[in-house]
Amino acid sequence: MINIAVGKLIKKLRLEKEITMSDFAKQIKLSQSSLSRIENGTQELSLSMIATICEKLGISLSNFFWKLEFLSQDKAKDFWIHYNAGEPMQDLESDLINWIASLTDDQKKALYTLVHSYNRD
Repeated sequence: MINIAVGKLIKKLRLEKEITMSDFAKQIKLSQSSLSRIENGTQELSLSMIATICEKLGISLSNFFWKLEFLSQDKAKDFWIHYNAGEPMQDLESDLINWIASLTDDQKKALYTLVHSYNRD
């Protein structure tokens, strides 16, 4: 299920940048058929491949996973409406706390590692 969501997001971001599948496959050093399987959710991706894809699409890993989480929920539409209108997001902190609490220990460790890598002084 997660592979499908990841693939859809990659395809969406690629199309927003108006990059053809053929050109993007060359940029990330994959065959077009491999990229097609990724975008269709039938091929698993390593974190390093996701990082490469994000780099070529000009998006950070944290932003990619943020989009993946929020775009897969019904709350995303409401969130963007309020965010783009400049309205305060009163429930954001509690939503984040609840979401983090629902993660497994391994997921929490991975999230910590990812976030910590962006907080280096």
